[in-house]
Amino acid sequence: MTEKEFDEPGDDLEQFDELEKNFQKVVSDLVADQNLTTFRAEYEKLHQSLVKSHSENLVLIEKCRQLNNDILANANKVSSVMQLSQSDQRTIAGLKHEFEKAWSLVEISQDKEQKSKDVIESLKAEVAKLSRLVEQGSSLAFTQETSLNETEQAVKVLKSDIQNQGMQLEQMKKELEDRKQVTETILADTAKLKEEFNTLSTDSAEAKASEQEVAQKIEQIHKDLNDIKQQIKQSNQTITDNINLIKQKKDDNENLKNYFYSTKSALKVNQEDLDNLRSEIAVRKTLLDNNRTKNDKTQADLVSTKQAIESTKTKFEETNKELQGIAEETAQMQNMLNNEKGIFQDLINQKKQNHKRIAACQQEIILRTTDLNQIQNNNNIARRTIENVRSEHHKLIESNIEEVHETAFVENQNSILLNQAIDIKIDTHNLRGDVIQIQKDIEDYQIKTQAARSNLLQIHEEVTNRENQLSEKTIQLAGINENIKHQASITESIKNDRDLVHRLLQTAMSDNTELSEETKALNLGIQQLKTDIREKDELCLSTHITQKTLGESLIQLTKEKNELAQQVADIDSQNTELRNHIQKSRYLLSQTELQNMKQQQVINDLQSIKYSLNESVTKKSCEITDIHEKIYLLNGELKTGSLAFKNKIETIENLKKELIREVKRHQFLLDSVQHSKALFKEHIQLTKALLMEQGKCRALEDELERPMNIHRWRFLEGTNPDLLQLFKMSMELKNKLMEKLYALQRINLKRDKAKEDLDKQEKHYKWAYTGNINEEMNYLNNVLKAKNQQFNEISNQVALGQSSVDEQKGVVLNLREMLREEKSGYYDMKKKVDVIRASTVKGSRNAQSELSREPKSAEVRFVGGGFSVSQMPSQQPDVKPLTAKSGFSPHIFAPSRPKTVMKKKLPSGWNPQRAQLQPFLPTVSGPNV
Repeated sequence: MTEKEFDEPGDDLEQFDELEKNFQKVVSDLVADQNLTTFRAEYEKLHQSLVKSHSENLVLIEKCRQLNNDILANANKVSSVMQLSQSDQRTIAGLKHEFEKAWSLVEISQDKEQKSKDVIESLKAEVAKLSRLVEQGSSLAFTQETSLNETEQAVKVLKSDIQNQGMQLEQMKKELEDRKQVTETILADTAKLKEEFNTLSTDSAEAKASEQEVAQKIEQIHKDLNDIKQQIKQSNQTITDNINLIKQKKDDNENLKNYFYSTKSALKVNQEDLDNLRSEIAVRKTLLDNNRTKNDKTQADLVSTKQAIESTKTKFEETNKELQGIAEETAQMQNMLNNEKGIFQDLINQKKQNHKRIAACQQEIILRTTDLNQIQNNNNIARRTIENVRSEHHKLIESNIEEVHETAFVENQNSILLNQAIDIKIDTHNLRGDVIQIQKDIEDYQIKTQAARSNLLQIHEEVTNRENQLSEKTIQLAGINENIKHQASITESIKNDRDLVHRLLQTAMSDNTELSEETKALNLGIQQLKTDIREKDELCLSTHITQKTLGESLIQLTKEKNELAQQVADIDSQNTELRNHIQKSRYLLSQTELQNMKQQQVINDLQSIKYSLNESVTKKSCEITDIHEKIYLLNGELKTGSLAFKNKIETIENLKKELIREVKRHQFLLDSVQHSKALFKEHIQLTKALLMEQGKCRALEDELERPMNIHRWRFLEGTNPDLLQLFKMSMELKNKLMEKLYALQRINLKRDKAKEDLDKQEKHYKWAYTGNINEEMNYLNNVLKAKNQQFNEISNQVALGQSSVDEQKGVVLNLREMLREEKSGYYDMKKKVDVIRASTVKGSRNAQSELSREPKSAEVRFVGGGFSVSQMPSQQPDVKPLTAKSGFSPHIFAPSRPKTVMKKKLPSGWNPQRAQLQPFLPTVSGPNV
């Protein structure tokens, strides 16, 4: 929120004071009318709720200011912490890379130093041996012949061993194919894991969609508020329409009043109006006095509000002091965080216990893996035997080298030995041809093994089809699998808790931004509601005034109605008197007619009386007709008045309905006020959560300043790197074990589905197939049992011959290395003899001085950090091998080397397929597991 938005409540206070003044005026006007007591009570309730909402809005604005400042401070802290963590990670990675480079250079330098030392020692030993051979060449001629015979016999034995080991190589290839199948299964498991990763990514996308739905709901709420505002406007329009109707009816009433006033005396009405005006003037004077007293109170309230503002300033300073105290309390919270870390370690121990329980439930899996472990142990034993054989072979090579050195001098003296050596070369070429033929035979055997593999695959397919039918034997495994699923669900819940704790920092920033936006929206909504409430107050006042005028007009109409009723009663009494008079006159006429017979003398007198009476009767009859017409007119006027009265009653009922609607709206506003209170409570909870996150941020800052875990792992790297590697390996093995568990769980689910499908198919076949299914099933089960027995026998034979195959394979490799080393030593010895012969031609002294001369010391070089790289050997030209073109040995022909490539010997326990280990360095988010 901006400063302008926070400064607006000052203007709102002035407007609120004006509203209170208007309210007091309206209430004072309503006190006189007893008919509007319920309306006045509801109006006062509305005012009280408005006052409460205004006070709560002020509190919310202050809290929003504080929260905005806290959010900005926390955002700055988090950004600084993240920048520091990223810079630290970069520096750590760079230093680690440089450290690894330095160690690699050190290892290379050490290897080079050892090689140079070995070369120097070997050269010294060769010089000493050559000097001895020169002195003892004659005595060793006879021993050379015996050694050559022994080597020929050894070559024959090797040929026989090669033939025997061909079959063993085939078996080894079969084992390699089995291993390839295992690798294919592992690759399938990895593909499944990738699919799971894709599902998790879809879940994350769904979570994002749910967040978008929440945002859409918020927008709908805003739309609902706008709709409510439009409804309020519509209600205002209806109120204006009603006011216009009331005005029209007032005009009609005024016309009626004018008509009635023409019939009545104006003096009485004026006197009554004067009395009413005097009473109203007295009431207005009392209200003015009350308003003056209230204005004095409001001025006193303004003074008190100013004092309250000054007190809030002092409270603000006190809050700053309290914040400093909170900063001191954060240091104490760090200690609490360390205790929580201990609790986290306890949780890790509990997790380990759960893993142990899972291991107990997976005994059957371990029983299946024991066979592989036994095979690996046999391989390790075979490797050890191979190493022992290699050591013996190296000893034999050293003895053969000595013999070769002794025979070299004799070969230079005797050309017969050269011819024998040529024969040996021819034999070696023949051996190479035999080896090529053996390789071709191996390829043929590979083709045969592929055909056998296809047969085995068919057998496996038949076995899998029949294993699905054996559902009764797998019921016991179902209970164990359910336990495994239960434990896996527990582990997943633990992982989910860890992920939730890890995502708290990420969600905190988004929550803070959303809160800031929501507070802005709430402030805008509150301002709009204030304007709407003001408009409604004005409408209520206008309706109240109209109702008051209508009440006065109704009172006047009732009075006029009573007067008309009295007039009608007077007219009725006059009619009754006239009727009685007519009856009397008729009685008199009857008497006169009776007396006419008796008194004919009085007729003349009576005629005059008769004429007078007739005139009076005619006058009275005219008056009676006039009175009847007046009565008819009055009845019409009464009917029109009754209709107008009914219409007014209907309008009053409509107004009552509108009042009920407004009461409902008022209840809705009260509900919104309660909702705002609930939001305020949620705001308090969010502040608590924010304080917790602040503590966590502070703890992370302290960890960045004083990282404990990094020092511990660095200490392990410095003191016991092997133990650190073991930790890494154990963590990776645990992860792999969990992956295997998930894969096993999926396999079990697939197996259950396959069982259900198989049961359905069996039911279908029982109904559809007309033959004897049971007999065919028994026949196929017998065939399956026979094939299973054959398969078990083949596997037993493979297991029995595996150890011998490994041993013989190692022997073959050792023999190949021995042959190559003998050849290289033989030709190196020839080269040295040629060099010695050439040196005798030039001068034995110079040759001996050059041979006795030690190699120059290599220059010592250093790399940054104080590590010496190596003692680099001196750059001397390599001694070229003697060929037929050289002038020293025209009769010696260097044999062509075979194009076989030597395989790299890996150390024991090395797995080239295993991926490179990740650096086990903890970061802010936690240790890299």
